[in-house]
Amino acid sequence: MSDKIPSNIIDAEKVMAHTFAVFEDEDKVKRWLNAPNRALNQVKPIDLFNSIEGLEKVNTILGRIEEGIYS
Repeated sequence: MSDKIPSNIIDAEKVMAHTFAVFEDEDKVKRWLNAPNRALNQVKPIDLFNSIEGLEKVNTILGRIEEGIYS
C-alpha cells in the first residue's frame, strides 16, 4: 500500500477549505454544496467532486462568489 494520498483527495480538501472560507458556516456550506447551481448548469457542486475538472469548476464559482459575482 502506498503512503501517497491521491491528488484528487488533496484537491477536494482544498476546495472544501475554500468553501468554508467563503461561507463561514457549516450549514451554509452544506446547503450550497447540495443545491443545484445555476452557474454549474443546475448541477450540485458536491456532484462535481469526483473529478479534477469538476473541482476546478467549483473552485472557480467560489472565487466568483468571493469577488461578489453572483453564482
